[in-house]
Amino acid sequence: MILSQSGFHAEAVYDGNSAIERAQEWKPDILLCDVIMPGINGIDVAIQISSLIPGCRILLLSGRAGVNDLMREAREQGHQFDLLVKPVYPGDLISLLRSDI
Repeated sequence: MILSQSGFHAEAVYDGNSAIERAQEWKPDILLCDVIMPGINGIDVAIQISSLIPGCRILLLSGRAGVNDLMREAREQGHQFDLLVKPVYPGDLISLLRSDI
């Protein structure tokens, strides 16, 4: 809702598999994805979507320290994703998204 009110066309899904399916149809410019979620984790979602849509900017969100190991493994496989630490304040997120438009 915050993204839509700020002029972005945003759509929400609630698990990793749905994110991958929707991204294949929609071809988003930016993906905001929690790392820890039901089913497939957000890093694996990011890897799959970045291979399907190479130009998609990916921002991962997490409030858990244990995510560092998952991020390291992704980097070792050649994937580099931005990680935002929760809580993410709406104004900061909007500024970050607009900084690279």
